[in-house]
Amino acid sequence: MRSAYFWGATLVACVTIVVLFGHHPGAAQQQPQQRPANLPRWEYAMYYVGERGVGWNDGRGKITDDDAYAVYRRLGGEAAKEDFALADLFHLWGQDGWELVLQDSEANTTVYWFKRRAIQ
Repeated sequence: MRSAYFWGATLVACVTIVVLFGHHPGAAQQQPQQRPANLPRWEYAMYYVGERGVGWNDGRGKITDDDAYAVYRRLGGEAAKEDFALADLFHLWGQDGWELVLQDSEANTTVYWFKRRAIQ
């Protein structure tokens, strides 16, 4: 009788472990779902303006400087400093496929978030 009790308790313990951990040696492992090929992929970037300067970060590189014109020139902008307006910098990003999606200000910093379709 003790042997039956022992094996019964062992069986209950094994079932409890399987239920708690959701796996037993014979269970088929679930495969991760494949991402549909036709969904667009996106890249994100940010431009920030604060007390310590300005910067652009697109995930491929980061540019920081003292003012927006310096960032504009480092990104390939050609306008002379006296003709430069912040819109020129945004136009440069637009030509590169970046679209402004959010502007957020907190304390003394403003952050502009951009996105574009990922370059395949």
